[in-house]
Amino acid sequence: LFDIDVVLIDDGFQHRKISRNLDIVIINDKTIKEFNLIPKGYLREEKSNLKRADILIYRDLDAELEEFKSIKSFHIKTDINKAKIEDEKAIILTAIANPSNFVNFLNKYNANIEKVFAFKDHHFFKHTEIDKVIDFISTKQIKIIYTTEKDKIKLNKFNEKFESSNIKLICIELEITFNNDFEFKEYI
Repeated sequence: LFDIDVVLIDDGFQHRKISRNLDIVIINDKTIKEFNLIPKGYLREEKSNLKRADILIYRDLDAELEEFKSIKSFHIKTDINKAKIEDEKAIILTAIANPSNFVNFLNKYNANIEKVFAFKDHHFFKHTEIDKVIDFISTKQIKIIYTTEKDKIKLNKFNEKFESSNIKLICIELEITFNNDFEFKEYI
């Protein structure tokens, strides 16, 4: 049916019944500081289970978890494509795990953010929710919504609503830089 060489699964590490050849886990500042599992905390499983990983990728961190030094690791730096940021007032509409990173990136480049509409990770937007967002920004005379690449895919079905309300949906891409891009590609 499909000629597939690679399947990349988001949040697949904890699903052990899925057959895999390589486990890559991204570690951020929340992972390092957190000790509690969902729902009390941020972790999906105990940190000690990271020993099953083949690769640890440290996002925007210089430090590493000492107890996992034996696991191959890489460091990435993240930023956003600031070229799409406009001078006008805007809102943020997102449903990602850590919206504060996205908000901080936009604030770093002086985006004029009036409000953040943040939904839970993996949320599928409903027409009623989008109508409320449009009502809010219409009353504030805002014409721009910033969103992530992940969210843009889910928001595409509302393009007609945005266009009829004269609202510009701007997708801000995440830029990722590896500390050693060549070595990472060779390793995987």
